[in-house]
Amino acid sequence: MVYSVLALVVALLPGARWRSLGAAGLVLVALGAAGDAIGAGGADTTFTTINEILAGAGGALIAAAAVQAFRQRAVIVRTNAPVYSPAGCAGRLDLLLLGGLGVSLLAPNLIVTTVGTAMAIAAGARRTMREGKRLWLVPLLISAALFVAALVMYLVLTGPLGTTIRTLSDAPVSPAAERTLALLFGIGGLLVAALPPLHRAPWGLFLTPVAAIILTRVMIPGLPGGMEAWRPAAMGLLVAGFGWLALRREWIAATAVGGLAALWSATPDVTYAGGALVLWAWLADRFPWLEGGESASRWLGLLSLPPLLALRPALEGALQGEVLISTVAALLLFGALLLDARHRTSVGTAPLY
Repeated sequence: MVYSVLALVVALLPGARWRSLGAAGLVLVALGAAGDAIGAGGADTTFTTINEILAGAGGALIAAAAVQAFRQRAVIVRTNAPVYSPAGCAGRLDLLLLGGLGVSLLAPNLIVTTVGTAMAIAAGARRTMREGKRLWLVPLLISAALFVAALVMYLVLTGPLGTTIRTLSDAPVSPAAERTLALLFGIGGLLVAALPPLHRAPWGLFLTPVAAIILTRVMIPGLPGGMEAWRPAAMGLLVAGFGWLALRREWIAATAVGGLAALWSATPDVTYAGGALVLWAWLADRFPWLEGGESASRWLGLLSLPPLLALRPALEGALQGEVLISTVAALLLFGALLLDARHRTSVGTAPLY
């Protein structure tokens, strides 16, 4: 409850600099609260003290940002600067993409899920062809081939009756086969996960929901052993991309990659938080939410509230999966937000985190 209130305070801070500074403090609060929740009941005094120091320092930073923001009474002005949109495709809905994502999300078995994934990738390929950048088709073709190869392997191992989504966890798959399947699905998802430099591809964040759907519907319930085997490498790669994007202040892409890193932890209750981060980033990339007059701008900070609220549960789940990698991700985010605050003025709307 306290964290939610602090997130709301940060979202409503006037002025870009102070909102960035407040968000940096919120990262420390989330890190301390997540660490305390993980170690509840079994942590030693030193660990608990460190978490309390982190939470206290974060709270103090938020308070300082709030005081400075309201002391200066920063004027929120309309900005014509465009929202960062890697693919430059904001505002347009692609029916083939939406159909593919819907089929993948609602399909009762793995065969139909793969068909929906192929439809979404085809939408990305069509966009790439329209822009005349045929070389960028290679990652999409590899991703589609890996998904199909994983499906064929699964069919060989279990037969058509073993591909029901509800029973994936009961399928007779050996540990070695599970690791191979997780590798195929995992690499296929990472190729459309907006990792640098692929976040600059013509499809940009267009296909990030594909990676999230494969993780949540197929890999987490059906391939837990395989995910555990490849989790350090996958999360390390995603956190490296997340840090790069955050330090470059490309917040929307960083949010998507951070959500996928949380999903790769495959821990209980992380599905909703990681999925929310990916969905928010996809919507933010599709629709230019920073447009609006002065009265609307005063409340634009509320649009950053969903990822701020999802930060704590996502970080808590990620810490349960990989402590060191997740801590590095939180510290990278903290440093990136401090740099963001340094480079921004106290006038104008804050970025969408």
